[in-house]
Amino acid sequence: MPEEGSHPVSPPPFMTAPSSHLKGLLLTGAGILVLSPDSLLVRLIGTDVWTLLFWRGLLLFAALFLPLCLHRRRQMMDACRRTGKAGLLAGALLAGSTLCFVQALTHTTVANTLIIIGAGPLAAALLGRLFLGEPVATRTYLAIGAALGGIWITVSGDLEGGRFLGNLCAGGTALSSAGYLVVLRRTRGVDMTPAV
Repeated sequence: MPEEGSHPVSPPPFMTAPSSHLKGLLLTGAGILVLSPDSLLVRLIGTDVWTLLFWRGLLLFAALFLPLCLHRRRQMMDACRRTGKAGLLAGALLAGSTLCFVQALTHTTVANTLIIIGAGPLAAALLGRLFLGEPVATRTYLAIGAALGGIWITVSGDLEGGRFLGNLCAGGTALSSAGYLVVLRRTRGVDMTPAV
């Protein structure tokens, strides 16, 4: 017990609860590690796009929705209703993102797909500005310009035939994912888990 008038020693910064920013960075890093092999697995699976999409959707449903139903039971239908039109839009954008992702991987290189999808957060910043009125810093506009230049340099040699379609689908993935994130930001007070 500290003596009267003395100050307790505070723990070092790494032992305190992580900030929201640090939590975000850790979750993002974990997400990248979990999802990175996804593109390679899609390429290795020798099946058509629609079969692959069916199984991805079914497994996502089993992994997320069924446990939610078991956990919440009666409240699940209310949670679905509360998402409203925003939930339908979020679900459609997520489905579009998945469709475009698989199509991109079947029509262009994994590298092109991942480089283009990497511009998704920058697209989310622009959509947030457009639909939510969120400010965008000058450095973000500069990053968007640099990213677009880098994407152009990377994919400019692959603009013929099927690769062009794949690159376009990768762009659709980035835009759909960005739109999904903007819908989630718009509906912060609503549990949007059923939209997944």
